[in-house]
Amino acid sequence: MRSVAGVGRAISARLLADGVHVVGVDWNEPALAETARELGSGFMPLHGDVGEWHAHERAAELAERTAPLRH
Repeated sequence: MRSVAGVGRAISARLLADGVHVVGVDWNEPALAETARELGSGFMPLHGDVGEWHAHERAAELAERTAPLRH
């Protein structure tokens, strides 16, 4: 699921509204940067492809360094 468009972006926005920090992963760096600007400081962009396991590992590492994992 892409974090910068459609359902992924809507879920990110909702989680942010609920006070959850979000790591958004997408392969489209310009769109990811724009989404980060729009959604604010609680959204942490990570360039990657969710089809690759390494992207999931990097996202989890970033999330754990930034805030407690609650969800």
